[in-house]
Amino acid sequence: MTEPSSSDPRPRRSHRARWVALVVFALVTSLYAWWPIIAAYPATQGGDGPVFQKALEAEHASIARYHELPMWNPYECGGLPLWDNPQGPAGAPLALLMFVTDTTKAMIAWYVLHSAAGFLCMWIFARKDLKLTRPACMLASLAWAYSGFHQQHYAGGHPASSAGTPRPAILSISDITIADIRDCC
Repeated sequence: MTEPSSSDPRPRRSHRARWVALVVFALVTSLYAWWPIIAAYPATQGGDGPVFQKALEAEHASIARYHELPMWNPYECGGLPLWDNPQGPAGAPLALLMFVTDTTKAMIAWYVLHSAAGFLCMWIFARKDLKLTRPACMLASLAWAYSGFHQQHYAGGHPASSAGTPRPAILSISDITIADIRDCC
């Protein structure tokens, strides 16, 4: 039996299949982690959640109704900045989900996708930089993406905290290549 050559596409397919399985696993575990918020639909969050919900609604009204960039939220506290608010979701690409669904579903997708991204980013960091085994990467990724810190901040209505979820990938992004990512799985 001969070893596959470097031009053989079979190893690439196995890398691709492993990455697809890892992404699916990250999404499934993220859906499982967020099942209480999914089950509570159409109820919205408590805590600071309504503030972000209203900010997204004001952004939607600015763009859809008035055809202008979402700079200002006149509906909250006599007016709050949207675009230049450091905690505001106005500039986030995921905020565009509210144009195809309602704001509550967009917030649910925000949390599910950020948690899954955190899982994948920790996997890349643990495999590439820490050189951990796959089981150790699984444990590190699950612990990072679904830790109490992230879950409690998001569940308390702080979607702005989700920007820190991909932090592990940022630690290793300076010298990362596509081959490195492919080999991480």
